[in-house]
Amino acid sequence: MKRKTESICPECLRKIDAEIINKDGKILIEKNCPEHGRFEAVHWQSPEVYNFVEKFDFFKLFFECKKQDFSKCPSSCGLCGGHISRTVIGVIDLTKRCDLKCSICFASFSNPGQQERYEPSKQEIFKMLDFLSSLDPKPPSVLFSGGEPLLR
Repeated sequence: MKRKTESICPECLRKIDAEIINKDGKILIEKNCPEHGRFEAVHWQSPEVYNFVEKFDFFKLFFECKKQDFSKCPSSCGLCGGHISRTVIGVIDLTKRCDLKCSICFASFSNPGQQERYEPSKQEIFKMLDFLSSLDPKPPSVLFSGGEPLLR
């Protein structure tokens, strides 16, 4: 199995050609930057799960392009007039309070000195859910996230 795609060079962020391959029981992405050389990374741990997910053509469901001018991609990523991104998972933070002090906290909630008080009311949470349900297409899932929810 080989599938051509596009990626970026992790060094210069230039858009480059890439291939998705099955190697040593894993799905890898291989790419080659003319300036920085060859890169390989695990794309999916399980070929079985990858092949199952591929059948659903996930990206066609949630992403579509309004125009074909990709000259600024990927250096100007974010919301732009050239793309329409769909919400795949609506994330609602319920609190920033946390007492776990995990050294690897991706949300930086583990530093009590830098925590701002953020706890949306039930009414605010319902407004967020209403907003997510107004999107077309509707996100298939919502993730309630944030600090340590049991502290709320």
